[in-house]
Amino acid sequence: MIRIDEKNGSVIFRVRVQPNARREGIDGEWDGALRIRVAAPPIDDRANEAVVELLAARLKRPQAAVRIIGGAKSRLKRIAVQSVAANQVRALLEVSREKQTASPGTGMLTARRKTDARHSGDSS
Repeated sequence: MIRIDEKNGSVIFRVRVQPNARREGIDGEWDGALRIRVAAPPIDDRANEAVVELLAARLKRPQAAVRIIGGAKSRLKRIAVQSVAANQVRALLEVSREKQTASPGTGMLTARRKTDARHSGDSS
């Protein structure tokens, strides 16, 4: 379960970031942190900016309300979001779980099928 602290009108929680991801989004939980995938590379704070944009959009808050307060150069970060309740952050995790169970058979298997289809045409 994700640990979320509420302090001074903000919620503080950890995220585990996967930069250079094929698809962006919230992808469940990783060791007590919200797992986030972003397409941006970890160069010149682009991945950090993408994390802030994604969380602001999903929580329906301005980007200025989302801050990285720890781990700016690490995949594991501490995030503070103003004017958000802990249950709103937990709801992000629930939505990601629903999407994972609603779309079985996607992801790596789909990518592998496309690769196999390309190679089968080369052998003839």
